[in-house]
Amino acid sequence: MKKIAIIGSNSFIGKEFIKKHYSCYSIDQYSYNPKKNQIVNTEILKNYRIYDVILFLSHAKKNDAIKKILLFLSRKFNNKIIYISTLSMCSLFNSTYTQNKLEEEKIVEKFNRWSIIRTGFVDYSYNNSYSSIFSDKKGKKIMFLIGGNLKTYFIFLPNLLKFINNNINSNDKNKKYLIFDSVFTIIDYFRIKRFKGFSINIYIPKLFFLSKLFNFSRHFFPSFVQSFFSLYFMKHDIDADKSYILMKKNNFFYRRIIFFDFFKANRGDMPTSLIFLKSIYREIISKHSLDEYLHSNNTEKFIYHLRICELQTLRNLSYERNSKKILFKKS
Repeated sequence: MKKIAIIGSNSFIGKEFIKKHYSCYSIDQYSYNPKKNQIVNTEILKNYRIYDVILFLSHAKKNDAIKKILLFLSRKFNNKIIYISTLSMCSLFNSTYTQNKLEEEKIVEKFNRWSIIRTGFVDYSYNNSYSSIFSDKKGKKIMFLIGGNLKTYFIFLPNLLKFINNNINSNDKNKKYLIFDSVFTIIDYFRIKRFKGFSINIYIPKLFFLSKLFNFSRHFFPSFVQSFFSLYFMKHDIDADKSYILMKKNNFFYRRIIFFDFFKANRGDMPTSLIFLKSIYREIISKHSLDEYLHSNNTEKFIYHLRICELQTLRNLSYERNSKKILFKKS
């Protein structure tokens, strides 16, 4: 059984990874503010020799302490370190958070064996909860968005956890990964979360030539403004970046967006079941992609929904026929 140190174990990703894989590894949890059964981060400087893998999730607004730990380990630790970074680096605007991550990545590359995983915005849609960034929107009937048309990278949490687990057990070393499921707008994010209210969006045109000006003055902006600028200046042509291994995952979000639109249009009147939805979903995504759907006009989307109705009706008829056969055999 591999022995793993998780630095930043109180982070959301850290907690979920431990919950899912605690029985697979011997895990020691490190944190700047340790709770019960956790160890303060600086103790890793004494304990590093006993670990097969260090999973580095920690982040701080002032990253001097993090850099000291990484610099020390880069000289002493000979096994694998997995560093979780961010796809916000694909933006032309470097926030303070992004700048810190870039500095830390350069140190990680000094290790003997390392993996850098740049991940998109981590979403945990399986429980329909909102990220803390958008938690104030939950339950509202009217939503006011500035720049709801802006796009970013999203990844479904179980896919990220699976990728990290595979990387722990992989012999690959000294590689960088870009990992995300889909690219879509903030408005689409709320469709995934089944927001049923009315949204008012102020469209903001992209003015990339302003990025240098904002980068120069970033220290004057609070963190939430920097996050907005990072989203505003986000690039979506990362396929051309050959310095990273692109890991685009599955179509999970596609299912949720399509069925949200379908049920909103039909007001939930159609009889459904999870089994029917999954089988319909498989048939639809075998012929179409999320990008095609999002760029479709209303007429084309209507045809999608007709196709769902048709498949759903066929499933219901098949289910009824099978039920009658079973009743006939019993009689």
